[in-house]
Amino acid sequence: MVLERALRRVGFGPPRVNQILALSLLAVALLASLASSVFNLYEEFWWLDEALHSYFTFSLTLVLALYTYGKVLTGRYQHRILLVLSIAGLGLACGSLWEIAEWGYDQTVSSEAIYGTTNPITDMTDTMTDLIMNLAGSLAAGIASVRMLVNEGDLCEEEP
Repeated sequence: MVLERALRRVGFGPPRVNQILALSLLAVALLASLASSVFNLYEEFWWLDEALHSYFTFSLTLVLALYTYGKVLTGRYQHRILLVLSIAGLGLACGSLWEIAEWGYDQTVSSEAIYGTTNPITDMTDTMTDLIMNLAGSLAAGIASVRMLVNEGDLCEEEP
């Protein structure tokens, strides 16, 4: 990646490069979500809500994983599957909190307040689709973060 090579040239090592890359992905997710709301892109593109749920959860979980799990859950043995599942669980929890916030907003403000639709965002199909996309993004972040951590050399020995 261009960003990764540029950061390495100016002296950032692998752990820092991965963290900056993850933060950049999160910034893009935030900007995409903001732009989608401001320019009513959710109405224009039916698939955008699902795509942004998956991507936002991926980027948020990746940031959290690299900043917290990188040092906490790496030890003498590599428990990669446990690490992937733990990170995915963290991302799924964040996505669930987001869904609760959407429900609360829909209950207190208006079902038409978000995205200018007449369909409430708390529709069960929308909620389940969002949670499935959150799970997909979380699992992808778990796998990506384990690969990044292995490349950093934080995971040092194979499990017996």
